[in-house]
Amino acid sequence: MKRAGFLALAVVFAAAISVGLSGCGNSSSGGLPPSSGGGGGGGTGGSGGNVTPIAVEQGPGGTSFVNTPFVTVRVCVPGSTTQCQNVKDVLLDTGSYGLRLLSSQVGISLPETTDGSGNTLAECTQFEGSYVWGSVATADVYMGGANNTGEVATSVPIQLIGSSSSPAAPSSCTSSGLPANDTVATLGANGILGVGLFVHDCGAACAPSSTSPPNPQPYYLCSSSSCTQTPLAESNQVQNPVALFANDNNGVVVKMNSVSDSGAATATGSLIFGIGTESNNGLGSATVLTVNGYGDVSTTYNGVTYSDPTSGTSTNAGSFFDTGSNGLFVLDATTLGNGISDCPTGSTSVGPSYYCPANPVSLTAINVGVNSATVSAPFTIANANTLLGVSTSFAFDNLGGAFGSGTEAFDWGLPFFFGRTIYFAINGAATPQGKGPYYAY
Repeated sequence: MKRAGFLALAVVFAAAISVGLSGCGNSSSGGLPPSSGGGGGGGTGGSGGNVTPIAVEQGPGGTSFVNTPFVTVRVCVPGSTTQCQNVKDVLLDTGSYGLRLLSSQVGISLPETTDGSGNTLAECTQFEGSYVWGSVATADVYMGGANNTGEVATSVPIQLIGSSSSPAAPSSCTSSGLPANDTVATLGANGILGVGLFVHDCGAACAPSSTSPPNPQPYYLCSSSSCTQTPLAESNQVQNPVALFANDNNGVVVKMNSVSDSGAATATGSLIFGIGTESNNGLGSATVLTVNGYGDVSTTYNGVTYSDPTSGTSTNAGSFFDTGSNGLFVLDATTLGNGISDCPTGSTSVGPSYYCPANPVSLTAINVGVNSATVSAPFTIANANTLLGVSTSFAFDNLGGAFGSGTEAFDWGLPFFFGRTIYFAINGAATPQGKGPYYAY
């Protein structure tokens, strides 16, 4: 997940606790917070029990991160149907896994996870340009249908960002020098809903039996004054709630309406749960692109194929589809050619990592699955300064920038989703076109 204003999460870690954990204790939030700003964060229902509306609009509290798809998530104290809260303006992110809510926006007491000695489980989630720190709690998570009660995942481990029950983030979390995204103003949302291709946000790499744990480990056990990194079993890790639904649990469909090439104040769409499980989520004529172990496909552009290296080192990387990225972060200006140029250094609207061609440029790439299936990927890059110069517009289908310093790849962010229906099959889950993980469009 990569975003203007902050670069967010592409979760690559995993962990597992070697001591017994239980859900106990309370979140530190007080009473219900005031209603968030924005236009409702996706509303409170959909056209079916497996549908949650998506709204792209100005964020809560007047935050101005563009191309931010918001949904509403309902959380309840496990086992309760009365101690519940609808949390609006949660960022929909197909590039990560798990639900993370700002503790300041949760007004019910969710049980936090502790070990037998009363130490609280916490997580440091590293983003590309920031981090979030907070305790792990347990909640029943509802989404879809009337009042967000169409689907439910029970006793889901989630992260409470900025919870005061945990000590300050340890140096192993903050040593990168990156800022913390622990407020509405810095996150641009009330939380993050990760519904990508995988179930756990770290997986076997963080389990006690792992021979190649991530460095640093993202999970910690915390006393009132200090925290110690710990391995963590997959069942206790923050995880994709969709995979825990009783039904419609094999993936999601993101269906976005089109927007004008000059931008729009708002945009709408639907997050549909399940693939081939209901009348509204069939694959139809979509082409399935299976992925590698990183959740990536390859992309061919101008006769060159960009993919993850199979061995050694490479300046190329794979391609992925990520609603949490608010631009088309593709290659670099020189490699794209065709009049694409970086925005000027010192630009008043955006940094030089964004593209500012004199006129919109239409290009075409080809996405290639591990299964050798191919799908055309036409896209357009317009002048970022011109687009973002309209202060009342928050949805753009042609905002783009460089993937990253020294790396050539394609991050198909939210602009690619406008006017398309894209499928995300969860790893190991059965679908009418075989087991996930795969993308399809």
